Amino acid sequence: MLWRILLITAVVILVISGCGGGGGGGGGGGSITNPLGPVASGGTISGTIFIDQSVAGMRNDVASSSLHGKTFMDASVFLEESPSTFGQIDSTGKFTFENLSMGSWHVIARVRSLSGRLYKFRSSTLNLNTSQPVQQTDVPLSSADFADYQTKIQVKDLNGNLVGRCKIKLWGEYFTMDEAGYYVSPMMPAGAAGLVRIEPPADKELAVIEMQLPADSFQPENANVLGVSVPTYGITNRPPIVKISVAQNRGKVAFLRLFGKCHRPRRRTA
Repeated sequence: MLWRILLITAVVILVISGCGGGGGGGGGGGSITNPLGPVASGGTISGTIFIDQSVAGMRNDVASSSLHGKTFMDASVFLEESPSTFGQIDSTGKFTFENLSMGSWHVIARVRSLSGRLYKFRSSTLNLNTSQPVQQTDVPLSSADFADYQTKIQVKDLNGNLVGRCKIKLWGEYFTMDEAGYYVSPMMPAGAAGLVRIEPPADKELAVIEMQLPADSFQPENANVLGVSVPTYGITNRPPIVKISVAQNRGKVAFLRLFGKCHRPRRRTA
Protein backbone atom coordinates (compact mmCIF):
# COMPACT_ATOMS: atom_id res chain seq x y z
CA MET A 1 0.00 0.00 0.00
CA LEU A 2 2.89 2.38 0.82
CA TRP A 3 4.39 2.15 -2.68
CA ARG A 4 1.03 2.87 -4.26
CA ILE A 5 0.67 6.05 -2.20
CA LEU A 6 4.22 7.07 -3.16
CA LEU A 7 3.49 6.36 -6.82
CA ILE A 8 0.32 8.47 -6.94
CA THR A 9 1.90 11.32 -4.99
CA ALA A 10 4.99 11.37 -7.21
CA VAL A 11 2.93 11.47 -10.40
CA VAL A 12 0.90 14.43 -9.16
CA ILE A 13 3.96 16.38 -8.01
CA LEU A 14 6.04 15.71 -11.10
CA VAL A 15 3.32 16.45 -13.61
CA ILE A 16 2.35 19.70 -11.90
CA SER A 17 5.98 20.81 -11.72
CA GLY A 18 6.79 19.76 -15.29
CA CYS A 19 9.43 21.94 -16.87
CA GLY A 20 7.43 22.87 -19.95
CA GLY A 21 10.01 23.88 -22.48
CA GLY A 22 10.32 24.71 -26.06
CA GLY A 23 10.75 22.96 -29.32
CA GLY A 24 14.12 21.13 -29.23
CA GLY A 25 14.92 17.52 -29.75
CA GLY A 26 15.19 14.70 -27.30
CA GLY A 27 13.52 11.33 -27.34
CA GLY A 28 10.36 10.72 -25.36
CA GLY A 29 9.05 14.26 -25.75
CA GLY A 30 5.57 14.89 -27.04
CA SER A 31 4.79 16.74 -30.23
CA ILE A 32 1.75 18.81 -31.00
CA THR A 33 0.14 17.69 -34.18
CA ASN A 34 -2.74 18.25 -36.52
CA PRO A 35 -1.90 15.57 -39.08
CA LEU A 36 -3.33 15.48 -42.55
CA GLY A 37 -4.57 12.09 -43.65
CA PRO A 38 -3.10 10.28 -46.63
CA VAL A 39 -4.48 11.20 -50.03
CA ALA A 40 -5.31 9.24 -53.19
CA SER A 41 -6.42 5.62 -53.06
CA GLY A 42 -5.88 2.30 -54.77
CA GLY A 43 -3.14 0.90 -52.53
CA THR A 44 -2.93 -2.72 -51.37
CA ILE A 45 -1.28 -4.37 -48.36
CA SER A 46 -1.16 -8.15 -48.16
CA GLY A 47 0.62 -10.83 -46.14
CA THR A 48 0.36 -14.06 -44.20
CA ILE A 49 0.01 -14.84 -40.49
CA PHE A 50 2.51 -17.43 -39.29
CA ILE A 51 1.87 -18.89 -35.83
CA ASP A 52 4.57 -20.55 -33.77
CA GLN A 53 3.82 -23.96 -32.23
CA SER A 54 4.12 -22.50 -28.72
CA VAL A 55 1.29 -20.09 -29.53
CA ALA A 56 -0.92 -22.61 -31.30
CA GLY A 57 -0.76 -25.03 -28.40
CA MET A 58 -1.75 -27.91 -30.67
CA ARG A 59 -0.34 -31.31 -31.54
CA ASN A 60 2.34 -31.27 -34.20
CA ASP A 61 0.15 -33.30 -36.54
CA VAL A 62 -2.58 -30.65 -36.36
CA ALA A 63 -0.85 -27.29 -36.01
CA SER A 64 1.27 -25.70 -38.70
CA SER A 65 2.77 -22.33 -39.53
CA SER A 66 -0.51 -21.00 -40.93
CA LEU A 67 -3.98 -20.41 -39.58
CA HIS A 68 -5.80 -23.45 -40.97
CA GLY A 69 -8.93 -21.38 -41.37
CA LYS A 70 -8.83 -20.17 -37.76
CA THR A 71 -10.07 -23.57 -36.58
CA PHE A 72 -7.95 -23.50 -33.44
CA MET A 73 -7.76 -19.81 -32.57
CA ASP A 74 -9.41 -16.44 -33.10
CA ALA A 75 -7.37 -14.04 -35.26
CA SER A 76 -7.90 -10.60 -36.76
CA VAL A 77 -5.78 -8.05 -38.60
CA PHE A 78 -6.51 -4.33 -38.88
CA LEU A 79 -4.71 -1.07 -39.63
CA GLU A 80 -3.34 1.01 -36.78
CA GLU A 81 -4.13 4.27 -38.59
CA SER A 82 -7.68 3.08 -39.39
CA PRO A 83 -8.73 0.55 -36.72
CA SER A 84 -12.11 -0.04 -38.33
CA THR A 85 -10.40 -1.34 -41.49
CA PHE A 86 -9.99 -5.11 -41.10
CA GLY A 87 -8.21 -7.42 -43.51
CA GLN A 88 -9.84 -10.47 -45.03
CA ILE A 89 -8.15 -13.68 -43.82
CA ASP A 90 -8.44 -16.88 -45.86
CA SER A 91 -8.02 -20.51 -44.78
CA THR A 92 -4.23 -20.42 -45.24
CA GLY A 93 -3.69 -17.34 -43.09
CA LYS A 94 -3.29 -14.91 -45.98
CA PHE A 95 -4.83 -11.45 -45.56
CA THR A 96 -5.40 -8.45 -47.83
CA PHE A 97 -6.28 -4.78 -47.43
CA GLU A 98 -7.43 -3.14 -50.64
CA ASN A 99 -8.23 0.34 -51.93
CA LEU A 100 -6.06 2.06 -49.32
CA SER A 101 -5.00 5.69 -49.43
CA MET A 102 -1.40 6.51 -50.24
CA GLY A 103 0.60 7.07 -47.06
CA SER A 104 2.16 5.22 -44.13
CA TRP A 105 0.42 2.25 -42.51
CA HIS A 106 1.03 -0.37 -39.81
CA VAL A 107 -0.69 -3.76 -39.72
CA ILE A 108 -1.83 -4.93 -36.27
CA ALA A 109 -2.58 -8.60 -35.63
CA ARG A 110 -4.51 -9.94 -32.63
CA VAL A 111 -4.59 -13.67 -32.01
CA ARG A 112 -6.23 -15.47 -29.08
CA SER A 113 -5.29 -19.09 -28.48
CA LEU A 114 -7.63 -21.83 -27.27
CA SER A 115 -6.30 -21.29 -23.75
CA GLY A 116 -7.46 -17.66 -23.93
CA ARG A 117 -3.98 -16.11 -24.12
CA LEU A 118 -3.82 -12.94 -26.23
CA TYR A 119 -0.96 -12.28 -28.67
CA LYS A 120 -0.32 -9.05 -30.61
CA PHE A 121 1.99 -8.03 -33.42
CA ARG A 122 2.72 -4.68 -35.11
CA SER A 123 4.35 -4.56 -38.52
CA SER A 124 7.07 -2.16 -39.55
CA THR A 125 6.00 0.99 -41.41
CA LEU A 126 4.48 0.23 -44.81
CA ASN A 127 4.65 3.17 -47.21
CA LEU A 128 2.22 3.27 -50.11
CA ASN A 129 2.78 5.74 -52.93
CA THR A 130 1.86 6.08 -56.58
CA SER A 131 5.12 4.48 -57.69
CA GLN A 132 4.75 1.59 -55.21
CA PRO A 133 1.04 1.14 -54.43
CA VAL A 134 1.42 -2.49 -53.27
CA GLN A 135 3.22 -3.66 -50.11
CA GLN A 136 3.62 -7.10 -48.58
CA THR A 137 4.31 -7.98 -44.93
CA ASP A 138 4.27 -11.22 -42.96
CA VAL A 139 3.04 -11.56 -39.39
CA PRO A 140 5.12 -14.06 -37.38
CA LEU A 141 3.52 -14.65 -33.97
CA SER A 142 5.55 -16.31 -31.20
CA SER A 143 5.46 -16.57 -27.41
CA ALA A 144 7.33 -13.23 -27.26
CA ASP A 145 4.14 -11.55 -28.55
CA PHE A 146 2.12 -12.59 -25.50
CA ALA A 147 0.11 -9.48 -24.51
CA ASP A 148 -0.07 -9.41 -20.73
CA TYR A 149 1.34 -6.01 -19.70
CA GLN A 150 -0.10 -2.54 -19.23
CA THR A 151 1.01 1.00 -18.54
CA LYS A 152 -0.89 4.03 -17.24
CA ILE A 153 -1.01 7.67 -18.28
CA GLN A 154 -2.14 10.64 -16.22
CA VAL A 155 -3.06 13.71 -18.29
CA LYS A 156 -3.06 17.27 -16.91
CA ASP A 157 -3.26 20.74 -18.37
CA LEU A 158 -0.53 23.32 -17.74
CA ASN A 159 -2.36 24.48 -14.60
CA GLY A 160 -2.10 21.03 -13.06
CA ASN A 161 -5.75 20.10 -13.55
CA LEU A 162 -6.62 16.52 -14.48
CA VAL A 163 -8.01 16.23 -18.01
CA GLY A 164 -10.78 13.68 -18.36
CA ARG A 165 -12.60 12.34 -21.42
CA CYS A 166 -9.39 12.11 -23.47
CA LYS A 167 -9.15 9.66 -26.35
CA ILE A 168 -5.78 7.93 -26.10
CA LYS A 169 -4.74 5.39 -28.74
CA LEU A 170 -1.87 2.95 -29.08
CA TRP A 171 -1.64 0.38 -31.90
CA GLY A 172 -5.14 1.48 -32.97
CA GLU A 173 -6.71 0.61 -29.59
CA TYR A 174 -8.02 2.96 -26.91
CA PHE A 175 -6.93 3.38 -23.31
CA THR A 176 -9.63 3.14 -20.64
CA MET A 177 -9.88 5.19 -17.44
CA ASP A 178 -9.74 3.57 -14.00
CA GLU A 179 -11.37 4.77 -10.77
CA ALA A 180 -8.27 6.74 -9.76
CA GLY A 181 -8.31 8.84 -12.94
CA TYR A 182 -5.49 7.08 -14.77
CA TYR A 183 -5.77 6.08 -18.41
CA VAL A 184 -4.94 2.36 -18.64
CA SER A 185 -3.49 0.90 -21.82
CA PRO A 186 -4.74 -2.21 -23.60
CA MET A 187 -2.83 -5.39 -22.87
CA MET A 188 0.47 -5.28 -24.79
CA PRO A 189 3.50 -7.50 -25.37
CA ALA A 190 6.65 -6.86 -23.33
CA GLY A 191 8.83 -4.24 -24.99
CA ALA A 192 6.03 -2.97 -27.24
CA ALA A 193 6.72 0.46 -28.74
CA GLY A 194 4.75 2.84 -30.91
CA LEU A 195 3.08 6.20 -31.22
CA VAL A 196 0.61 7.31 -28.56
CA ARG A 197 -1.98 9.87 -29.66
CA ILE A 198 -3.76 11.92 -26.98
CA GLU A 199 -6.91 13.78 -28.04
CA PRO A 200 -8.36 15.98 -25.26
CA PRO A 201 -12.09 16.78 -25.40
CA ALA A 202 -12.86 19.58 -27.87
CA ASP A 203 -14.50 21.82 -25.26
CA LYS A 204 -11.23 22.02 -23.30
CA GLU A 205 -9.43 23.80 -26.18
CA LEU A 206 -6.30 21.75 -25.55
CA ALA A 207 -3.82 20.59 -28.18
CA VAL A 208 -3.73 17.10 -29.63
CA ILE A 209 -0.31 15.60 -28.98
CA GLU A 210 1.56 12.53 -30.17
CA MET A 211 4.53 10.93 -28.46
CA GLN A 212 6.68 7.88 -28.92
CA LEU A 213 6.11 5.52 -26.03
CA PRO A 214 9.32 4.79 -24.07
CA ALA A 215 10.74 1.42 -25.11
CA ASP A 216 10.52 -0.07 -21.61
CA SER A 217 6.93 0.94 -20.85
CA PHE A 218 5.72 -2.67 -20.98
CA GLN A 219 7.77 -5.12 -18.98
CA PRO A 220 7.15 -7.91 -16.47
CA GLU A 221 9.47 -6.53 -13.79
CA ASN A 222 8.09 -3.00 -13.37
CA ALA A 223 4.78 -1.15 -13.33
CA ASN A 224 5.04 2.13 -15.25
CA VAL A 225 3.09 5.38 -15.15
CA LEU A 226 3.53 8.33 -17.53
CA GLY A 227 2.65 11.89 -16.55
CA VAL A 228 1.77 14.09 -19.53
CA SER A 229 1.03 17.82 -19.55
CA VAL A 230 -1.16 18.92 -22.47
CA PRO A 231 -0.82 22.58 -23.52
CA THR A 232 -3.58 24.91 -24.60
CA TYR A 233 -4.31 24.74 -28.33
CA GLY A 234 -1.98 27.06 -30.24
CA ILE A 235 1.01 26.68 -27.91
CA THR A 236 3.82 25.00 -29.82
CA ASN A 237 6.17 24.16 -26.93
CA ARG A 238 6.78 20.48 -26.36
CA PRO A 239 5.00 19.33 -23.18
CA PRO A 240 6.96 17.68 -20.36
CA ILE A 241 6.74 13.89 -20.17
CA VAL A 242 7.42 12.15 -16.84
CA LYS A 243 7.87 8.42 -16.39
CA ILE A 244 7.65 6.66 -13.04
CA SER A 245 8.70 3.02 -12.74
CA VAL A 246 7.94 0.86 -9.70
CA ALA A 247 9.46 -2.59 -9.19
CA GLN A 248 6.74 -5.19 -8.86
CA ASN A 249 8.17 -7.05 -5.87
CA ARG A 250 5.13 -8.66 -4.31
CA GLY A 251 5.42 -8.85 -0.55
CA LYS A 252 8.76 -7.03 -0.61
CA VAL A 253 9.99 -3.44 -0.43
CA ALA A 254 9.20 -1.53 -3.65
CA PHE A 255 11.84 0.72 -5.21
CA LEU A 256 10.61 3.90 -6.85
CA ARG A 257 12.63 5.22 -9.83
CA LEU A 258 11.80 8.59 -11.32
CA PHE A 259 12.66 9.73 -14.86
CA GLY A 260 12.02 13.08 -16.49
CA LYS A 261 13.19 15.23 -19.38
CA CYS A 262 13.31 19.00 -19.61
CA HIS A 263 13.39 20.80 -22.94
CA ARG A 264 14.78 24.32 -22.92
CA PRO A 265 13.14 26.89 -25.17
CA ARG A 266 15.00 27.70 -28.34
CA ARG A 267 16.57 31.14 -28.43
CA ARG A 268 15.08 33.54 -30.89
CA THR A 269 17.28 34.61 -33.75
CA ALA A 270 17.14 37.99 -35.43
